Amino acid sequence: MALSGACKADELYVAVAANFSSTLKKLAPLFEQQRGHRLITSTASTGQLYTQIHHGAPYEVFLSADSLRPEKLIKEG
Repeated sequence: MALSGACKADELYVAVAANFSSTLKKLAPLFEQQRGHRLITSTASTGQLYTQIHHGAPYEVFLSADSLRPEKLIKEG
């Protein structure tokens, strides 16, 4: 019983630009199988995802259609 929490796979929250979502759908099962982590994805335009992240959305990975917005997020802290 004490180990049940440690055996649970982690979830990885991924924000993915719409133009990459079909590719991620193909890669996600392979990643999940190899790493044991479940991907929780949100798909939208890069601008929408940037706004969500800027306002505190808890994404751990941002797959952007450009480099401008991720760079802005890094500069903004």
